Amino acid sequence: MLPRHEVLTHPAGPDLLRYAIDGCPVDCGEPWSRQRIEAAIAKGAHASAEAPGAAEACRKEALERVADGCCRLVTWDDIADDIPPNLKVSPIAAVPHKSRIYRMILDLSYQIKVNGKKLQSVNDTSDKALAPQHAMYELGNVIPRLIWAMATSLDTSTPFLFTKVDLKDGYWRMCVNADDAWNFAYVLPGGKPGDPVQLVIPEALQMGWGESPPFFCAATETARDIAQENFDNNNPIPEQPMEDIMMDIDWSTIPKPAALPESEHDKRKFLSVLEVYIDDFIGLIQSTDTDQLLRLSRTILSAITNVFPPPEITNSSMGPPVSVKKLVAEGTWETRKEILGWLFDGIARTIELPENKGRTIRTETKRLLRSKDKRIPLRDFQKVHGKLQFTSIAIPCGKPLLGPLDQAIAIAEKRNNTYVMITDDIRLCLSDWIALIRQLGQRPTHVKELVLHAASYQGFVDASKWGVGGVWFGGTNSISPIVWFWEWPSEVQNNLVTSSNRSGLLTISDLELMGILLHWLVLEASVDNTTLKHTSIAIWCDNLPAVSWIYKMRTSTSPVASRILRALAVRLQHQQSGLLAIDHISGIFNIMADVASRKHVAHPTQFLTYFTHSFTPPQGNFWTLFQFHNNLLSKISSEMLNAPSSLASWNRLPTKKGVFGRLGALSSPSIFPNLTQKCVVALHHNASNCWLPSPTMCVPEAFQNELSKFAPKQSRWRFAPSARRSKWTMNLVPWSRRKESIRKKSASFLRATDEKTRHQNQN
Repeated sequence: MLPRHEVLTHPAGPDLLRYAIDGCPVDCGEPWSRQRIEAAIAKGAHASAEAPGAAEACRKEALERVADGCCRLVTWDDIADDIPPNLKVSPIAAVPHKSRIYRMILDLSYQIKVNGKKLQSVNDTSDKALAPQHAMYELGNVIPRLIWAMATSLDTSTPFLFTKVDLKDGYWRMCVNADDAWNFAYVLPGGKPGDPVQLVIPEALQMGWGESPPFFCAATETARDIAQENFDNNNPIPEQPMEDIMMDIDWSTIPKPAALPESEHDKRKFLSVLEVYIDDFIGLIQSTDTDQLLRLSRTILSAITNVFPPPEITNSSMGPPVSVKKLVAEGTWETRKEILGWLFDGIARTIELPENKGRTIRTETKRLLRSKDKRIPLRDFQKVHGKLQFTSIAIPCGKPLLGPLDQAIAIAEKRNNTYVMITDDIRLCLSDWIALIRQLGQRPTHVKELVLHAASYQGFVDASKWGVGGVWFGGTNSISPIVWFWEWPSEVQNNLVTSSNRSGLLTISDLELMGILLHWLVLEASVDNTTLKHTSIAIWCDNLPAVSWIYKMRTSTSPVASRILRALAVRLQHQQSGLLAIDHISGIFNIMADVASRKHVAHPTQFLTYFTHSFTPPQGNFWTLFQFHNNLLSKISSEMLNAPSSLASWNRLPTKKGVFGRLGALSSPSIFPNLTQKCVVALHHNASNCWLPSPTMCVPEAFQNELSKFAPKQSRWRFAPSARRSKWTMNLVPWSRRKESIRKKSASFLRATDEKTRHQNQN
């Protein structure tokens, strides 16, 4: 790395120049004792790097790095009598890689054991304050920004094109000084018995070091900022080497956008996104204009070479930072490209899991599920959990499906266990994920399913010990207003936790949450399902825990609530709808849903008469009463009474979910108990039977922010990702806030989990 030109004017420019001249600062703790060093040398490489093919590959790569001037090779015997103060020896590991047989990773998290005691690793003792941690602030926003850009584009005819420019040997291009390099020593594997022990001393950032990513991101984020500035300001960029590779576009695969009138053509603005994920520069543009594509290509390549100049400037033997081979494979502008493990389709506007990746994740999950041992090593469990968490990116509201796994890991970490107990709930969860991954392979996820839209329908719901009920009105779509209710079965009422029944299975918040699920099922049965596709609906509820659980799509305190969230997530995905909008309304204003949910005469005709007189519709209009079929209510009851259903069963709900009845303002009741499921949505907004609640039904004050007790922070997976700041160095404050927020949430989650465990033990 050698920053030059406009890079030096960037706020991070002086730091990058210092890293280039003096090396990235390193402090890995106190010097190691001879005994500890000798134990680490005796350990040598990991078994993965000692295999014949891997050992040969490792030796070859090490010698190539020595030839490049990135490494030194020393013999232990030559330094044993005068050990460098910073010498620390860690094992090298060989990991299979897609572009070569093995990738070598130095395991700097390895804890060597001396006299039966594990000692801290290099990563454990590294001073994190020396690295610009906030340079990694944007990593979690890369995929969300791509999804958001595609989902919110108003232009539906112009395809999106993608490019990915991957730096070659990125970490090796950022050096550390000769003294600090001793912290990253490893034993060269593959030596013959009796050969002297050789130590490799890398004089560059190592992939296994915990502080390598922030140092490297400081360089690549700076390059991205410079590229974005040049592109936005239309700064002239000279012709770049290898730009022709990026512009080698197969135009036969790209549909032509709809023609615009000449008067509108100049007004048309194209959408573009430029991101970087560690060493991957990712470009998205909604344009087929070759001039714009070429301009963006040049700004990316120019910015990269201004931070990592070509060898003719640095006199390095490593070669250019962008290799021809990688650029040919991934850099050409295309409408379909794999980015950070996901296949993006710029024509269909979908995201999908590559077949091989989905098969691998499914296989590893099956292996965990079929294990006969009830105790699974925590590390193996966390590995599968991480892969499933990655998969949840393309699942609308996918987080609740991880609930049982999250809780199992939290309990194990809280108790300092090295294993996880595999319960029936966890087995059911893993089984659901296997089916879910298979579904992802069969149907790519449209990006509109992953964002929040203006509400197409809006409703209110409430629950009490007696029952549950709600009302539906139109939003961006029109609908004949619907009211519904259900009196809880006696088994549910008897299992509610009250002052006189402390051993119940259900809390009032569980009932309120189930009310939200039932409210959604009412809408499913009441409208043409095509109107739910790629749209969002809004629900107001007066129970804070239920609203919070839906908002986060996660709970750590209630197993019943976790199952309800899981069922709701499955139904949302089944209907291919957008994210659910949930908000809190004070109970004193939630009057329509309150009347439907409180004890009343359950006879449909009598209730509809009572409700119509309480909330009189406009002249000539009517309320539509919805009633569930018993087979669906039986399934709901079982779910609440600790008899969870499989994911597949929630995908196969009965076609006939309920029946409808109507009662006009001045007419006699008209109940149709034999009415089959039917769409009651009006085709036009001005249809006479579609109306919004009057001020007496829902006072405007109900929606004032100061009267709501629910004031959540915007979540990145529910709302638009935060806008990129013009310079990544401005992320220091938000990074600090995020880390503190994560710390507090983790502590709160563990306290709640501990409290839940204590409560279960008492019962």
